[in-house]
Amino acid sequence: MKSGMPASEFSAIMDQDYELKKTICRDFLTNKKYFIVLDVVHSDKIWDDLRDILPDCQNGSRILLTVGNPNILISFQLESGEKIRLDSVPTGGQLTRIKHEDWLFSILYHGSKSLEILMQEMVYRPSSLLLLSVLELPFNLKVCCLYMSVFHEHFVISTRQLYQLWTAQGFIPHNCEETAEKYFEELINRGFIQVEKRSAGGTIKACLLNSTVWDVLATLAHMMEFIMMWDQSFKPFNLFPHKKSLTKFVSVEPPDMYYNSLLTTFVNTHLALLDYISSSYIDHTPQEIWKMDKLMHLNFGCITLPAHPGKYCNSLKSLSYISALSSSSCTPDILARLPNVQTLRIYGDLSYYQSGSSKSLCKLLKLKCLKMVNESKMRQLSQIVLAEYQFPSSLTQLSFSNMELKKDPMPTLEKLPHLQVLKLKQKSYYGRELACLGVGSFPQLKILHLKSMFWLEEWIMGGGAMPKLESLVINPCAYLKKLPEELWRIKSLCKLELHWPHPELRKRLRAFEDMERRYEIQKFPYGI
Repeated sequence: MKSGMPASEFSAIMDQDYELKKTICRDFLTNKKYFIVLDVVHSDKIWDDLRDILPDCQNGSRILLTVGNPNILISFQLESGEKIRLDSVPTGGQLTRIKHEDWLFSILYHGSKSLEILMQEMVYRPSSLLLLSVLELPFNLKVCCLYMSVFHEHFVISTRQLYQLWTAQGFIPHNCEETAEKYFEELINRGFIQVEKRSAGGTIKACLLNSTVWDVLATLAHMMEFIMMWDQSFKPFNLFPHKKSLTKFVSVEPPDMYYNSLLTTFVNTHLALLDYISSSYIDHTPQEIWKMDKLMHLNFGCITLPAHPGKYCNSLKSLSYISALSSSSCTPDILARLPNVQTLRIYGDLSYYQSGSSKSLCKLLKLKCLKMVNESKMRQLSQIVLAEYQFPSSLTQLSFSNMELKKDPMPTLEKLPHLQVLKLKQKSYYGRELACLGVGSFPQLKILHLKSMFWLEEWIMGGGAMPKLESLVINPCAYLKKLPEELWRIKSLCKLELHWPHPELRKRLRAFEDMERRYEIQKFPYGI
């Protein structure tokens, strides 16, 4: 899409979900003559996506694929219907017609040996080729690549976790997540990492290593003493990088780094990252955690921090990420000792602990991303009053789930000066009206998701509200008969997604769907 579409059209659909992007791409290519090259295809999972994306308009369009793994061809058939074998592909550059379901292909193999013989000879070659590929990497990519050996082969790796681990090790200059993402994409392009899962917007959420790559990386990392093993079973979860012998691995002296992270239950006060699997039953940490002044990322299913032991311990001044903190730990004393936390998810009975957390969040002066998930045990007696919360002005992303708010949250949230993303998810608001009436309310907001607004009937916007809004999702909106008139005056608005819209609202939207394609209006289910 980036290669073929005009830059303006491509930038306008960057935030669309993956399935919608495929539809848009297909529509764009329909009735166009295209020639697309996909270089070094390794997986046979590509065919379904290609079928969804590439229209066959019988106009001479072509797609050229170079195959990195000849075994992919086994899923094809000859024109006669006979299943293809690697020894049935002729040598010497002859064209062979083959098919995959109802797709027709021409295969050109230029070589002096049959694919069958070549594959037998390559059994011993991938390791040596991969080894050379690793050694040729620049230093920063090299250490990031070798670090991947701490995961099992075919183990699904969270990209967020991987970025945090690289950062904790000191592999990422200036601890910049954008740099980590750039390294990650480079390793994908070089064939070391396979993409396993994408988000609805197309962002890579998970990856893995195949057996061949993992074997090479683990062996090389062990030989170079880049890793240390706690036993001789060579299990990757017992590995962690070893700084001592890095000079044997590269000819230049590496920069000063922290080579300390942990994926098991061992505790070390010099760690930069402490990570437990999200399904862990551990929910409390010892007081010693307050001594871990280099701790940057804390990943738990949900964790409770102990009370600070007093003057003999420092604050967790390096901590920037907490995956899930129990609402019982959101006290003024604890949050005041987390001065640099930027990403935080609060989980638990928010109504019961409201008096503490509502007054404590303002202590997090650098907080950018906040997610609040309410799990009240006695919901009929509980009620969260959002107006009591003192949110830090630094927030750029805010998400609510199960908040069961009875009063309109907009008058409280519209005052946040830097908020760019607001998501009111399932069971967050049970009211019938939303009102954004403040002068210049939500000045920086770009993305607004209103989900499970089952009873919403009216939405009012004042002049100049949400001036930078780009994307709006309302799911569902069965009782909302019209959208605010001010919404159509927002020049930046380019995406509108409505689920189960009211018939009257659908009728009103038809007047806007023909406005020079300014608005990308999507209604779900399709065709309503």
